[in-house]
Amino acid sequence: MFIGLYSIIDGYGARVSLSAISYMSWVFILSAAMFPILLKIQKHDNIFRNVINEGKSIFWIGGSLSYLVYGVVVWGFTKAPIPMVSALRESSIVFAIFIGFFFLDEKINLAKIISITLIFVGVVGLKIF
Repeated sequence: MFIGLYSIIDGYGARVSLSAISYMSWVFILSAAMFPILLKIQKHDNIFRNVINEGKSIFWIGGSLSYLVYGVVVWGFTKAPIPMVSALRESSIVFAIFIGFFFLDEKINLAKIISITLIFVGVVGLKIF
């Protein structure tokens, strides 16, 4: 439900704003404004100090890649049907499973094999229908 909801919001937001970059920049700015408030409410006082001291590279690399990938998806929402882009966006789960298997020494079980198969069937189904 949440994936569908934020996909619809992102798709229509990007289309109404007439600029994918403008839309996603405002989403990032508003999220950045709300984030410290939520951290304060949850009593996470040392997060910023920890990021500055221990997580600079992860922060910059992860933030840059997140912005880039989100930009591609939001731009896709302006050029193709929202359900198709959303379904292809969620196919990244396959990559997460493979990254876990090859780099994090995770096991591939029956549930993961079924998930990969269903995702591929869904992506192929989008192309056929």
